[in-house]
Amino acid sequence: MGSLEGNFDPYEYDGADRCDIWQGSRIFSVCPMGMDLRSKAMKESIKRNAIDGAIFASNRSCKVYSVLQMDQQKRISEELGIPAVMIDFDHADDRKYSEAGTFLRIEALLENIERRRMNLS
Repeated sequence: MGSLEGNFDPYEYDGADRCDIWQGSRIFSVCPMGMDLRSKAMKESIKRNAIDGAIFASNRSCKVYSVLQMDQQKRISEELGIPAVMIDFDHADDRKYSEAGTFLRIEALLENIERRRMNLS
């Protein structure tokens, strides 16, 4: 469980210490990484898994998570050429979430993915 910063591949849990399961799962996230390391891990995941589009989330009550999301969305879209959307929400105030707006963004993402696939074929 867990990975080194900037890497997508997790390192394996050897079964020696049960606390390693919890610790490893807490660090297997791109959240605490800076922009370059986060981008490196995301790009590797996108390439390796042949991902056609990305959904980013911006949580208004969690600035640590969300502060780089807009820049990351732009970077991934521009450098890899895949469509991406941002979903806005707030884990502390559900009035900030719009289900209709979210579905509209996802619909647009799916249309962009389909258009891109048609252009590539």
